[in-house]
Amino acid sequence: MINYKQLTISLSLALSLAACTTLQPVNLTTGELQRQLFAGKVIQADDKIQLTTTNGISHQFIVTEITETHIKGGGKSVPVNTVSSVTKMVRSYAKTIALGVGIVSAGLAATAVIAVTALAH
Repeated sequence: MINYKQLTISLSLALSLAACTTLQPVNLTTGELQRQLFAGKVIQADDKIQLTTTNGISHQFIVTEITETHIKGGGKSVPVNTVSSVTKMVRSYAKTIALGVGIVSAGLAATAVIAVTALAH
């Protein structure tokens, strides 16, 4: 027989280990974006980013290094002066909590239905 309490606890633990992420676009003109990148104000090392270059090529990686001329990560090196847009991927703790509460609530509701059904027989 399935132990629903253990199942609910297991699902809650799994959710606490995996956070939802949200895409956060950097809304700047290309010129201003490049100036901010050169100044080190837009992204940092260890940021997970998606960027598009002026020739339309999209790159997604975790930043390992930012130099005066390049953004590096994932075996890629993208010249800052070719970047036209950047989107940072950030953890959304509110979404993770909401998802966790929803799943735990569904688990508790399922447990209650099973308990009532078992008592009715």
